[in-house]
Amino acid sequence: MSILNQIIKKNDCIIDFLMDYNKNDLSIFGILGINLTLINYGINKNDESYISKALQNIENIQSKLQNNIKTISVYGQGLISLGVFIDYIEKYQIADIDSNLLKVIIYSGFQNGTLLLKSNNLDFVAGATGIGFYFVNKIQKVNFAHNFLSEWVNKTYNLTKNKIIVYDKHLSNNNKKIINLGLAHGLTNILKLALKLNKIEFETHKTRIIINKIIQFYKNIVTIENEYFYPHTITNSVINKDFKSRMAWCYGDLSLAYILYQASLFLNDLELNHLALNILKQTTIRKKIEETQVVDASLCHGSSGIAHIYNKIFNYTNDEVFRTAHTFWLQYTLNLAHNKNGTLGYIIPNNTDKKKEVGLLSGIAGISLSFQSSIFNTFDWDFCLLLDEI
Repeated sequence: MSILNQIIKKNDCIIDFLMDYNKNDLSIFGILGINLTLINYGINKNDESYISKALQNIENIQSKLQNNIKTISVYGQGLISLGVFIDYIEKYQIADIDSNLLKVIIYSGFQNGTLLLKSNNLDFVAGATGIGFYFVNKIQKVNFAHNFLSEWVNKTYNLTKNKIIVYDKHLSNNNKKIINLGLAHGLTNILKLALKLNKIEFETHKTRIIINKIIQFYKNIVTIENEYFYPHTITNSVINKDFKSRMAWCYGDLSLAYILYQASLFLNDLELNHLALNILKQTTIRKKIEETQVVDASLCHGSSGIAHIYNKIFNYTNDEVFRTAHTFWLQYTLNLAHNKNGTLGYIIPNNTDKKKEVGLLSGIAGISLSFQSSIFNTFDWDFCLLLDEI
């Protein structure tokens, strides 16, 4: 059986499972993400039944959120997560949205985002930068969006204009200052938002300085002495060259170099383009567990996320080395579906919460989305991983 037929068969099993799954939480990376997976599949298959099922599931989530507007509101959880999902379904005009609900989401995002900026929390999943991504397409229409992103630019500009002092709020303390380079929680997602803002000519002077400072920082710290090019964190300005950076969406060379590659195209920076492509090609050599640290199939830190990024890079470059890498990691993902105690064979090591094996970021919904992009050659869903176009 060809690998395409294998992933079609496995994806059908996942979709059938998700159609019968009815638990709800408040996360775009959790159950909201499951419904995004069903809608994406329905659009790709031109089948309304999957879309209708997802929209039915969302009704309960909306009610739960509206009755608890004080819940944490960031990209990965709460009202902003719902707002991200609503933006996705509005794009396809598949449901009517309550305008009052949108006002609540926007106001909640502004309030929470302002507090996060004051605490220097520029995380994507759980901080102010994620809220910035929610607001970026609303700048022209919503005052709260414009005002928040002006605050975000000023904060980020002040933390990058002289020396990079964007510290991970969760990992740092008074004695240990950690710069996180990962796409999920670190400097790379800040670069992506600054690029998006610069493209729409928002605070152009400051966003370009932010972009240039971060890129120069990456050029300065790149290393070729080890099997990896970048660490996932830097502690007290010291790079631990013995620390092996993983292969993943959340951390490591692959997703970092992917964003640098996008930046090189936007900036027409040939030097950066050469650096990014060199790193990306070198990552394709890393396949053993001790080289990759890949032990599960998730989008976040597992094989399906890696496969998807290579799929995207191949679509950019048409370079066969990335098609081959994409195929390798698809097969790797299929091979991991063997644990009888997991969900459809997939399990997250050291995790006893079966919900985490179902969602978008860490579970089978995300694996399905990676498979869907391979089957249908569509990528509309991966904005939620910051892998969309600048």
